[in-house]
Amino acid sequence: MDDDAIRLRVNGVARTVACGDPARVLADYLRDDLGRTDVKVGCREGACGACTVLLDGQAVPSCLVFLARADGTSVTTPASVAGTGLGARITGTLVRRNALQCGFCTPGIVTAIYAMLSGPGGGRGAITADDLRGHLCRCTGYLPILAACAELAGAAGLPGPAQVSEG
Repeated sequence: MDDDAIRLRVNGVARTVACGDPARVLADYLRDDLGRTDVKVGCREGACGACTVLLDGQAVPSCLVFLARADGTSVTTPASVAGTGLGARITGTLVRRNALQCGFCTPGIVTAIYAMLSGPGGGRGAITADDLRGHLCRCTGYLPILAACAELAGAAGLPGPAQVSEG
């Protein structure tokens, strides 16, 4: 492979790809080359959270990560996150709390919550409304999502969002 070869792991599978265009972003590689439609693309500005993946365990908007930056990293997509026990519990809680409607934002939100609950030390602290600031949901009004976060945080022994009301 050329000098511009990028080596990364996607959902545990080693991949090598020619980077080519230095402005190419990880979201496009995941969707166009690997067919990972669980990685949604919304704003292409990192503001909507639809394209959130785990990059070495950290939740990031993949539309802002240049493919070259992903060299040597491990990428976990929302479908892989959802396939874990914690991911299934997050998804189930969101469903039970009516915290999703159209589903476009759901993969990114599940991935972000997963990162918050599974971070170093088993959780990095409270889950707050501020933590979801980078996720745009046009359907739910966020209250059911925050109620689900409070439930999940409580189950994990973490403080949840303060003053969550279901209206």
